[in-house]
Amino acid sequence: MSSKPAILRFQFTGKPTALALKTGLFCLLFSLLPLSAVAKQPQGPLRISESGWYDARLPVPVLHVEGSIEDVARDHGKLVKLYEKQDGRATLDYFSSILERHLRAYPLAIRFPWLGDLFLWLERRFVSEPMVDHLPDDYEAAFKAMAAEVGFSEQQMWDALTVPDAALWLLSLSSSPEKGPDLPTSFGCTSVIWNTGTDSVLHGRNLDYDGVGYWDRKPLILHVVPKEGLAHVAVTSLGVHATGITAFNEAGLTLAVHQLTTEDTQTAGTPVTVISAEVIRGARGINEAVSIISHFPRTAGWAYVLSQGRDRAVVETTASELAVRRSSDPFFFQTNHVGTPPLAKKQIFRGTGNWIDTFERGERLAAFSALNEAARATPEKMARILGDRTRAPVAGAREPFVEAVAGGTIAKLDNIQSVIFDASRRRLWVAVGSPTQAPNESRYVEYRWSDLRSPARPVLTGNTVRAPGPENALRRLLRQVNIRRAQAGSGDEAAAELRETRKKLLTEYVTRAAAAAANQTRWPGLYLYVWSEMKNRALTKAEPKDAAELLNILDVALADADLARDTAYARHRKSIGLLTRARLLDLTGDREAAIATYRLTEATAPFEQTRKSAKSGLGNAYTWKGARKLGIDWAVIDLHSI
Repeated sequence: MSSKPAILRFQFTGKPTALALKTGLFCLLFSLLPLSAVAKQPQGPLRISESGWYDARLPVPVLHVEGSIEDVARDHGKLVKLYEKQDGRATLDYFSSILERHLRAYPLAIRFPWLGDLFLWLERRFVSEPMVDHLPDDYEAAFKAMAAEVGFSEQQMWDALTVPDAALWLLSLSSSPEKGPDLPTSFGCTSVIWNTGTDSVLHGRNLDYDGVGYWDRKPLILHVVPKEGLAHVAVTSLGVHATGITAFNEAGLTLAVHQLTTEDTQTAGTPVTVISAEVIRGARGINEAVSIISHFPRTAGWAYVLSQGRDRAVVETTASELAVRRSSDPFFFQTNHVGTPPLAKKQIFRGTGNWIDTFERGERLAAFSALNEAARATPEKMARILGDRTRAPVAGAREPFVEAVAGGTIAKLDNIQSVIFDASRRRLWVAVGSPTQAPNESRYVEYRWSDLRSPARPVLTGNTVRAPGPENALRRLLRQVNIRRAQAGSGDEAAAELRETRKKLLTEYVTRAAAAAANQTRWPGLYLYVWSEMKNRALTKAEPKDAAELLNILDVALADADLARDTAYARHRKSIGLLTRARLLDLTGDREAAIATYRLTEATAPFEQTRKSAKSGLGNAYTWKGARKLGIDWAVIDLHSI
């Protein structure tokens, strides 16, 4: 008997979407044209199938698809193949190979390449394969059909589909995640559900994840009219067939999935991409959404943030437990930590930086809530929150909102998509980024549907919502660094050139950040450059003079006024900087000064992992070999492997 979960079946009794004869004739004539040529010069909506079309002329292109679960996935695959020469497969390629690249980058696998092959085989056999075994038959067939259209092997498709869940399972293997492998970054998401009036809300959502320069370069609005179930609109990326990660449906239900890192995981579960797709396809309300989520075997920790009318809730899950937090608060928010006490006991964090980041964003949102408790939401206000780059207020401070480069800001450096839903009115605002600017720091364009079951194009209203404030030069540079870091995953000449470009960007960042630090306006996070160079120079013949150079740069960051704030977050950043300073002193040969700094770090660090690292430094002098093991979290300017 199959262990696969059954999907829910629906019978829709509304008005069917019959295709006019003239449209059928058009399809017949259109099929005679060379599609690759059409893709280069779209003059109107591009016909993908009998009922599917794609409009690339819009600021964020729209793919309209109809039919079965398999039909919908197949049409998406056709579109990816059609735009293959325009990097249509780039995002899918990236996510299908990301876990392999991380496993092969593990220190032992670099030293013994055959271990990389073994790690990958083990991950596929004992992690991804059981997840694929728990796909409902319709979804397994759908992803196979998409793979065939794209030109992927089935294994490549399974690698891409299971990577979010597989990474969480691998992370849970270690009770001390900071010592774990350099896995893909977490879903560092933020959701805000805010009343607009007596009967509706706006649901704003930041999607922060690995894939900067890929996902955000090919954003896609996917409008689905299923053969069975509810019509829905999902915001994703070309090639990423995730119809429920960020979506709303014709019943007015909105859904945003956030990652929760817990020790309660399993491989015998259904990937979150499929569970969320079933929720948005099948749930007419929050109670039905909870029922669908509980129906599936789950792999790891996920939060399903839901709204419908004035009702809102977050369903927090682990592999074995589920808890629902409902709220009547006019301003309701969720980041990436568990809010239900029993589940919170099972929570782990990839590193201190992730722990700090989610709670500091939560405090910042709580401050917004206090200021806006009686106010009504507007798209402009929501965009201001999603793009906020300031630290949480400090009691007694003359300037309560201090702009920061990163760490604790709602607008994160790894933002790849931001949306605002008004599901009750079938309205959607999607952020449009640029090569140098994150989507939520740019502008939002509004789309509106009159009927989600209609094949008609949405109306692009022309209403543009601008994100707050001017472009931040330091964040722009770091975003470009993130893009180069993602692109430089291989060892060929192109990758070497990308790494050199990244080095130049970081050098420019140091110059600008030092000037910002001199003005004492924000913590510039020069640690990123220092850690990056420590790791890079450790791979060459590094000398004491290299350490002395990095020590001078680090001292600029340590002198910044933002680190003097009396918060656990500032104390952590200060202590991890002091730990780095002690290590650099060791590398210069000044052991006496290093010991004194290790002692200061051990006495003042608020987190155990930093204290342990300082104690280790007291026993043994730090070497360049140790610098090779540094794991840098670029999104929050921290270390996940000290």
